[in-house]
Amino acid sequence: MISRLKVLTATLCFLFLFQTAKSQEVSNVQAKFNGGKAIITYDLDQAAPAYFVELLYSSDGGMTFSDPLKRISGDVNNVDSGAGRKIIWDAEEEIGYFSGEMIFRVVANVRTARMPELIEVNAFSVEVKSCYVKYGKLYLNLIYTPKADLDINLKERNTYLVNSQGGTHTLSSIKFIVNNDHINKCIAGIPYDVQCVFDNYSSDHTLIPKVFINQYYSWSEKDYEIENIPVAINF
Repeated sequence: MISRLKVLTATLCFLFLFQTAKSQEVSNVQAKFNGGKAIITYDLDQAAPAYFVELLYSSDGGMTFSDPLKRISGDVNNVDSGAGRKIIWDAEEEIGYFSGEMIFRVVANVRTARMPELIEVNAFSVEVKSCYVKYGKLYLNLIYTPKADLDINLKERNTYLVNSQGGTHTLSSIKFIVNNDHINKCIAGIPYDVQCVFDNYSSDHTLIPKVFINQYYSWSEKDYEIENIPVAINF
């Protein structure tokens, strides 16, 4: 479904919006602007335990699309099927000035089970984006959102998971990623992708009871845990 909207804000000038849905689960995508924020509504047509929803845009007529947008909120994680789901994108904060045409793409990723809810850990929040097994390795993808500017260092030696039979797996690698670049300094309010990799993980374990994470940030140390993470096997 396509609709067109002309808006004028302090930083987004004459922005034309077209909306498209990438997957068959998504329909009736609409958008409007309120100040420097875009409000995108959509329907999820097929029943599933939960969806993880991403928003992308194109400024070249749909030839290429951006990475998933970061400054979004609303119905994006653990989303139930149904009508009238909503994403709010802070376009002014994320891209600043823009003039031209833009195409939105809403991508709904089916989850076999609901992910853990948002975890608040002092100076940042943590959200589970996905968890899957590929070639004997388990990939746990998190979203970190700091509440202040932070220097962050996640410690491999003190981070591990417990599988469904009580066995432990130590972390083999962990990295913060922004636009495919590895970083260790985070800016307040910006979500960051974090990928944790564990070796020698059996596909027999489809639920992680607990992950223990040890992290240093701006001269402080914090241990926290995430519980009951469903694992996608046939990724």
